[in-house]
Amino acid sequence: GIITTSLIIPRNVTRIGDSAFSVHRTRITGTLTIESPHLTRTPNDRAQEKTGALGDNLFIISSVGRGIWASNFSTIKLHQAVYDSYTQAELTQIFGTGTRGKYQDLDGNALPAKP
Repeated sequence: GIITTSLIIPRNVTRIGDSAFSVHRTRITGTLTIESPHLTRTPNDRAQEKTGALGDNLFIISSVGRGIWASNFSTIKLHQAVYDSYTQAELTQIFGTGTRGKYQDLDGNALPAKP
């Protein structure tokens, strides 16, 4: 089926947990908007991920094979700083395959594909 909806994560959110957007099989003709600038991934996050000691700095959590699947939204709007802090591979792991080309900034401008 197809669902028309929009979901806005407000600016004050500092953490989004694993599988928060589990919408696996339903196509959503709507926008997932993450307004928060606090979800930026830092080099410290990567170090913690490698040691398995995840702390408060890892704001958007994903795990191989599980992740946060939001790929069925027609558009994903991200705070530019958040988008810039993740590689395309990390974004795909978090939001699911099929998200390439769906990203926009909060003003609706398309974001270029990241390496």
